[in-house]
Amino acid sequence: MTRLTVGQRRAFTSAINQLRDDGGYDTYVEQHRGAMGHGHGGPAFFPWHREYLLRFERDLQAIDPDVSVPYWDWTQANLNGAGTESLIWRADLMGGPGQAGTGAVTDGPFAGWGLIRSSFDIFGFPGTGGEISTAMSDPDYTAFRGIEAPHGAAHVWVGGFVGNAVIAPRDPVFWLIHANVDRLWSEWIRRHGNVAGFQPFLPLSGGPTGHSSTDMMWPWSGTTDPFGMLPWTVVPESVRPADLLVHRDLGYRYDTIDPACIRIPKLRIEELKENLPKELSPMELAPKEFKERAPDNAPRSRRHVTMRGDGHDLRTR
Repeated sequence: MTRLTVGQRRAFTSAINQLRDDGGYDTYVEQHRGAMGHGHGGPAFFPWHREYLLRFERDLQAIDPDVSVPYWDWTQANLNGAGTESLIWRADLMGGPGQAGTGAVTDGPFAGWGLIRSSFDIFGFPGTGGEISTAMSDPDYTAFRGIEAPHGAAHVWVGGFVGNAVIAPRDPVFWLIHANVDRLWSEWIRRHGNVAGFQPFLPLSGGPTGHSSTDMMWPWSGTTDPFGMLPWTVVPESVRPADLLVHRDLGYRYDTIDPACIRIPKLRIEELKENLPKELSPMELAPKEFKERAPDNAPRSRRHVTMRGDGHDLRTR
């Protein structure tokens, strides 16, 4: 399934609006704000956002069990076959760009949120496919982390709230951007899983607090550091990068990775413990603010997908 149906678009946007009405959405905005020095600009960028995204999706599924968060491949045009209609910037999904002069988003399911976006061209896309391809081709995790820069470019291209890293989740397009980042990490792992000495995450130890493979990550660690804010529950949880390496083990699939005809051996988390950690070079690509430009594509179904025997996708929990 490569495009969302009318019903899927409606269910997704309705669940987000319901979560916001119930008061649950703002928690995610505040936790992202608190994680600026923890989940960004360092090795844990990918696992931190994977857990964050997964919890958001589960909250949506508590409202509607059939909802999953789609990904937006922003390296391709997000148009229909005739090139006459955007498949993401539309009144029944993300709404349109901001109004010239004010940046106000005045259409779509989130028009009442007071969203601000740039007045971008819905028929264009910035494009950072080359940067992504370069990062994806290197089996070293430190090099792969370069994906954080073109991801930031997608944020900046949309602009407004999502172009400001601190408050980016205020715009629901944030989740589509990060679902794609998560997909890219999964594809990179699949691509290089058979390379001798390959590590899907580094460092194994000795990294900044919360960034080594067996470190507990905030806000699930039960502490108030670094933001002075408690996690989802008051009971500390052990959420570590090492626990988040295999997306299939977390109960979801990607249509570009997990077709029925492919059998992919699982990476064993234990492999992280068999090798000494490598030294990491400083990450300076896109730490706390997004400063680059990037591309877009139609949202595709990504999570909680199993394959029927006839090769068609079946969305499940």
